[in-house]
Amino acid sequence: MRAKNKDQYYESLEAKANKEFSGTEQNLALLLIKLMDATYIVRDTNLQEIRNILFTQKSPRDPLIFQPLVEIVHTLIGAEYVALFQYIVDHKCEYPYSEGYSRRPFRTRNLEYHYHGMIESFLYIFDLDFEEFSIIDYLSSREGSPIYNPLISDMIAYEIDQNNERVFQALSNIIFGENNTALLTYEMIKGIFKSHSQQGYNMLGDLLLAARLQEGLRQSIVENMDEGTLEATIYMLKVILDNELIRYSSVVRALDVWTGLDLQSSDKRVTKRSIQYAADSLSNRVLREEGVRSENLNTLYISLWATAVNEEDDIKEPIQFLMENGETYQKVMAQFFLTQS
Repeated sequence: MRAKNKDQYYESLEAKANKEFSGTEQNLALLLIKLMDATYIVRDTNLQEIRNILFTQKSPRDPLIFQPLVEIVHTLIGAEYVALFQYIVDHKCEYPYSEGYSRRPFRTRNLEYHYHGMIESFLYIFDLDFEEFSIIDYLSSREGSPIYNPLISDMIAYEIDQNNERVFQALSNIIFGENNTALLTYEMIKGIFKSHSQQGYNMLGDLLLAARLQEGLRQSIVENMDEGTLEATIYMLKVILDNELIRYSSVVRALDVWTGLDLQSSDKRVTKRSIQYAADSLSNRVLREEGVRSENLNTLYISLWATAVNEEDDIKEPIQFLMENGETYQKVMAQFFLTQS
């Protein structure tokens, strides 16, 4: 029977963990459950203990590091949620690990950088369970979701990639409906960008073109286009370039946020050239490798940026090369880039 309040819910999880687990697995499960309602001091201590359990004697690139979390989800709340959580674990490295206004969309398979995000995902999935969250109800609602939960975007991506026609049709109805500005949420946009659906990317590309005077809607799309797959980002950059959308301040402002460039104060030709090079270098390794030796500072910076967007660990070699062999201005730019990482 569903617990009536959060305290009862946590107690039921703790009782189940004590019953179903033993040893290190039990210790890990109980530490995680205590995080759900912990003070900052307890939280910091528990997070360090959990990190030690997960990462001790394992390579930070071991794809099985977070598998114990999957097993705990499976045991405590069942198969429905474990499928979603396994999807999150499997695809976490395809998305940037940093968040917020000062974020850079750098990706890495070094799972240490995804640790805090993965723990947050673990905790949020229990919130979905407690609320008995329904993705169809969420997409059908005209009043918005009563809860805040970043995993809604992951759930949307999961359902799209599972070819859930009801979910995709509901999203399509919102996007192409007359009241899309009011009904389309950040979670829906992120969910489509996190999915691997070219049809979904096309849908948001069409919406971006149709936005016209809807500056807020256009901003919502471009502000989130770096938070999904690299393929989604590259596709949307192509839409922006092919349709001269850099004439809109919201587009340039969003690109500033996740490139770290000050494009708003640049000449429009420089802005377009910079964005075009960013789009090209994201999908062209040879271009990136040539660019990190460029005498042009914009080209050098964007090449380092595009390298880190693909795999942040790969910037170590070009940074070392620049510091040992570059001109002074190239060394300064390399050091500046490191402040973005």
